[in-house]
Amino acid sequence: MAEARAALRLLLRTVRQKITRRTPNSNPLWEDHIVEEFRTNKELADPAKVRGKILLARETAHFISAVDHHKSLLQSYNISVDRDTSRKLQQTASRVGLAMPGEEK
Repeated sequence: MAEARAALRLLLRTVRQKITRRTPNSNPLWEDHIVEEFRTNKELADPAKVRGKILLARETAHFISAVDHHKSLLQSYNISVDRDTSRKLQQTASRVGLAMPGEEK
């Protein structure tokens, strides 16, 4: 029981930090879904299924954190700018007589 509670807290904390609070309206849909899943599965009697659900909750929290870290790395390396945006920036710079860094004429 304590292990399931710890997994629930970990998952809720991760969702609040990485997903819910970053949206402008702080939609609690994810949190409500997680709590509902834990409530519907609280009557599981098979220990293997319980361990599986706890493991799934922990792995989901880790996955959410990893995706968030990956997104921040992409943004820090400026990889998140897609090619269309990059091409538009180059065209705009060339219109005013400038060149983008790393671009040689």
